[in-house]
Amino acid sequence: EQEQEQEQPAMMKLTVIAAVIGLAAAVVPTPSDQPATKMRCKGRETYNVEFTAMWSEARQPHPQFPGNPHFSPLVGASHKKGYSMFASGENASAGVELVAETGGTGTIVAEMMQAKTNKKLRTYQTGSGGISSPDGQQSIQLQTTYNARYLSIITMLAPSSDWFLGVNRANMCNRQEGKWIKHAVW
Repeated sequence: EQEQEQEQPAMMKLTVIAAVIGLAAAVVPTPSDQPATKMRCKGRETYNVEFTAMWSEARQPHPQFPGNPHFSPLVGASHKKGYSMFASGENASAGVELVAETGGTGTIVAEMMQAKTNKKLRTYQTGSGGISSPDGQQSIQLQTTYNARYLSIITMLAPSSDWFLGVNRANMCNRQEGKWIKHAVW
């Protein structure tokens, strides 16, 4: 079945807030993946994914709070269901490992380019420069279609040996209503 794509005039805004650090990655559940009725979201939707760093000694007091808390550039992708940037309990790809350990994005971008060549990924983008904390912000834009309705994002939390924050396979189509999700906060 061929998808009809139409430009949607409004850009949706998603907000990612790094608040409480203590987990390797936040995985957003997608209960609408298998609803009772499966409706399609029409056209495409462009999302402005906005990351706001909130990790600070004031918000998370600890006697050994590290100096210079910061995050690596935000990396994100819109993709099909079969693509996974990372998954709890599974080995990380070389790209995810590099992001988590050094904040480097070159390898994960190469992995996303390959996924795009294999038609698993629609769009990807990397933010420019690191994100200071607290109160640093960075935005990237990702475009979804019905066939590539999932968003995944990742950033390194530093200083750390291998911590990262991320959202994996967030389904942006509410299939019960056949409408694009307008706003989400993770």
